[in-house]
Amino acid sequence: MRIAIIGATGHAGTALVHEAERRGHEVTGFVRHPERATVLGDNTNARIVKADAFTLMAPVLTRFDVIIDAFSTSLTTPICTSTWLHT
Repeated sequence: MRIAIIGATGHAGTALVHEAERRGHEVTGFVRHPERATVLGDNTNARIVKADAFTLMAPVLTRFDVIIDAFSTSLTTPICTSTWLHT
């Protein structure tokens, strides 16, 4: 099975990559920082693709049988800031 993992170098993503490969699946990891793919170790066959989770579009993902979203933001970086107005 062809599996795409968005956020493949995070804590959950890394575990998902290893488990999917252990089960014999073809894995592609979509990551913001490909230089962090070293966390996957030397014994991975996963293809790593630099991509932003917010800009991935269907044409890129349609070739996969399964898409797993393991994306998360940094604990120190908010994904958005907003002001709530109470009336």
